[in-house]
Amino acid sequence: MRVPAISLLAATVVLAACQPSLELTNREATVEQAFLADRFDAFQRVFNNAHVDSVLAIFNDAPEGTMVLPNGTRSTGPEEREQGLRSLFSSVQFMNFNPQNPQITVLSANSAVIAFRHTFDMVMNDTSRDPFAGHGLMVWVRDLQAQQWNVHSLLLSRNR
Repeated sequence: MRVPAISLLAATVVLAACQPSLELTNREATVEQAFLADRFDAFQRVFNNAHVDSVLAIFNDAPEGTMVLPNGTRSTGPEEREQGLRSLFSSVQFMNFNPQNPQITVLSANSAVIAFRHTFDMVMNDTSRDPFAGHGLMVWVRDLQAQQWNVHSLLLSRNR
């Protein structure tokens, strides 16, 4: 049985129309920037509290998500990310992560990037102090069903 080309074309148009649009109007992008700014602030708070589970809750569970910390530790996937954070936080007595001038760019309805400078002041368990500055880059993805922005990848550098 042969299906007429016009029927296939019509079916394709209907399926395409049912897909959610990932493009945002300027107004929608502005609203999403505000949501991302709140999530970014939440990330800063839980990171400074050095609470691994709270930090992990802001990340998505994608196996290809990457995290690079200022000490050079690189992790890919949720398990490695958890190990990297536990290692960092266990060696720190006090931490002040202070992002500055975040530039939030909403790329689509489900992806965004935040670039920023930061200062980091850490007092290690042996009471040595390690203040430094650097740059940060966060890739955020949004679960369209849950309507929640989460960190996909994080890079925190250290200026030398």
